[in-house]
Amino acid sequence: MSAKDSSISRFLLTIYPYMHMKLYDATCGNEQFRERMPDIIDDLIENQEEARRRLKSEAGKSDSLVAHASRILAALSEKGNTTILAQMRDAATRVIMDEPLEAIVLQMMASDRWSKEFGESTYDLVLALPQWSKVIAISTTEAEIPTDPMIPRLDKVRLENVHLYSFFNRAHAVRGRRVSSIEKHNNDSINLNQFKPFMRTCTDIETIGNGMSLRYFTPFFTAEGLRLGFFFALTCRATSVNWIRSTTGFGVTPDQVALTLSDHSGCLKARMNTEIFRESMDNPKQRTDVKLKDPMDMNNFKGNILIVGVWMLGRGYPEIAFLGLLGDGFEPATWEALSYMNSHRKLSLGQTQGILDESHVDSACKETGCVLKTKEWVYYKEESWPTEIFLAMEENGFPYELTLPDALKRGASH
Repeated sequence: MSAKDSSISRFLLTIYPYMHMKLYDATCGNEQFRERMPDIIDDLIENQEEARRRLKSEAGKSDSLVAHASRILAALSEKGNTTILAQMRDAATRVIMDEPLEAIVLQMMASDRWSKEFGESTYDLVLALPQWSKVIAISTTEAEIPTDPMIPRLDKVRLENVHLYSFFNRAHAVRGRRVSSIEKHNNDSINLNQFKPFMRTCTDIETIGNGMSLRYFTPFFTAEGLRLGFFFALTCRATSVNWIRSTTGFGVTPDQVALTLSDHSGCLKARMNTEIFRESMDNPKQRTDVKLKDPMDMNNFKGNILIVGVWMLGRGYPEIAFLGLLGDGFEPATWEALSYMNSHRKLSLGQTQGILDESHVDSACKETGCVLKTKEWVYYKEESWPTEIFLAMEENGFPYELTLPDALKRGASH
């Protein structure tokens, strides 16, 4: 990696996430700034130097959220981060979640950063929302969920009364907000159907992880600080597992392993903490009776696995957050077709040839409710979209690309 590439990676990994959150705070905290955001972005792209001067002048020496956000936008423009700026046009999109919603816990951390102000612990959660095909983060002092021991990963919770800013993939807590456990069926084995909106192939995970499409990334807190992460699910096989060599050049790092994962699309290099491995094996949601004692045992496990992982913006590889054993009887073809279409959304039948077996596409259409084939095309659609309506719209031509609020109202794919 060149010095320039390394510098960019450090910026994206450790610096930009804090800028991202400052922009989020100003967007959800100031209605006027929220409404002005698209015009500010257009101005910065079309009239760079003049627009930067205006923003800096407006911000002055003020310590307000809007002033901080204005200086950040000017700095991003000055450093040539047009790719990031252009995506900010959609930052003002807000969805009010009126109805309770089920969510899957991907991560939860307790923090004391708000204890001085509120006198309570803060809970930072990353939640998968299958109904909305979104992975979001929320920080709250009001979480009615087990904390000692901590709620297991992949348990379900109920999310109520929050505002979602879709570009930032973050739920803004408002009065009456609530995150609470769903006790019923929490010990059931993993149901792959709930991960359908997040399924990807090895190749597409790498493309998105190394890309700059921020709509896929969720801001969340880690032990190392704030990060932006693309969360995904993957059905695959582990073709090799090895201890990572120590940075000193002597021996290995005992708390982390490197894995090569493979599916029909290719291979993906990933890493996994040994603590995550043990937590995954002990999780009551494991689908098989097989119990692996050591990460190296994966080299002898020939069955398929489910990976729930995260690729942090600026990092060159994904990290595994959960590893599930699917066993020898699992048939991956249907899920591979679903995963491929989830990223590509629309392909002609000719384009699928040589990539997906026609029988696998047919199986995905029949079994998942998310893949649809017409005479000429194969589509990915949200399961909640009625097939008859989708086909009628496809025949007449889709009128426009739906915004997230429109998509949610119509149960549409976004």
